[in-house]
Amino acid sequence: MAVTTLDAARSAQPTKVGSFAVPAVLTGIVNRVAAYMERRKAVAQLQSLTDRELADIGLTRTEIESAVAGR
Repeated sequence: MAVTTLDAARSAQPTKVGSFAVPAVLTGIVNRVAAYMERRKAVAQLQSLTDRELADIGLTRTEIESAVAGR
């Protein structure tokens, strides 16, 4: 399966960024890092709330990670 994924990534068309062609694999990595950073920011914002504020939105501190991950 890893070979299939790797083959698919190699055959994917590059994305144009300005005048540069960025391989799809690199674009995917950048997108994943950006999504991870957004999740970390959301977790930090929720962790900065008081317990009462979290309760108002139906969360406890132990549920923050799961809520941000969409589980």
